[in-house]
Amino acid sequence: MKKLGIIDLGSNSMIFLLVNEEGKILIERVEEWGIGGYDIPPSSLISKMRESISDFEKVCRKNKAEMYIFGTEYFRKHPNIFEELVGSLPGKILDEEEEAMYSYLSTLDIKGEDRIVVDLGGGSLEIIKREGFESLKIGTHLLNRKFGLSQPYEKPTDMIVDWIVQRLPDCKGKTLIGIGGTFVSIAAFKRKQWDLEALHGEVLIVEEVRKIAEIVKRMNYEELRKLNYLPKGREKTLLSGLLITLALLKKYLPHMKVSTKGFRHAIAWDILKNGRLTYPWKEWRARGDLNPQPPDPQSGALSC
Repeated sequence: MKKLGIIDLGSNSMIFLLVNEEGKILIERVEEWGIGGYDIPPSSLISKMRESISDFEKVCRKNKAEMYIFGTEYFRKHPNIFEELVGSLPGKILDEEEEAMYSYLSTLDIKGEDRIVVDLGGGSLEIIKREGFESLKIGTHLLNRKFGLSQPYEKPTDMIVDWIVQRLPDCKGKTLIGIGGTFVSIAAFKRKQWDLEALHGEVLIVEEVRKIAEIVKRMNYEELRKLNYLPKGREKTLLSGLLITLALLKKYLPHMKVSTKGFRHAIAWDILKNGRLTYPWKEWRARGDLNPQPPDPQSGALSC
């Protein structure tokens, strides 16, 4: 099996992962584009994103690596934009079920019993357990638009947090694990460093997240952009991400472990192990769920 390159195209970011034949991470690069902030993205943004994809393709050719591109929520709504970005390169748009499964599998290196995995992007929030999942239309870009969030933000935010809490499904667990650039950025703000390896497994506690939110809401975009431990572009969604995080900590558990990984790592594992995507429901289900059928994304299959 050759080396493998995976591009994760999300609403906020484009993440490039290069692993060797054993799955060791050689390169992991995050670029913040915020395409989820547009119903019709400007042609200049599409051109710049295509240039980045072309650059990653060159890295894969140089390393003799196969490359795959995967899109999520934003591109489920805008498949034509995915096609425009990807062209003839191999890849696909993951459906909700596929994204939930691979996201859950990507957290298994983090210790914790009876886990609730939350995967937050610009356009959606997935609440995932081994029994199933729910995909909610609560994302950082969506929250920005609904509540007119901008920086600095002078209004109280408790009402927004409560609005989110009311829309979260009832769910019990002993370990809360967060996937996505929002949680990593909050951990980076806390530690004042951007180091994916060092931040993996970082614990966020509700009181410290509340304090960070109070600091961030008083800052303007330019002040946030100057922070060298945050990816450029993240300043536009950090506050909304903090409010969603506070809601999750209020609803489920007052502490969360941050995963700097994501579905791209589990997909790389699947392809390296099997030579192709196998959608390993059997392995996922064998971890404790007695239901032999995978969850139906249309059924609200989360059972807690």
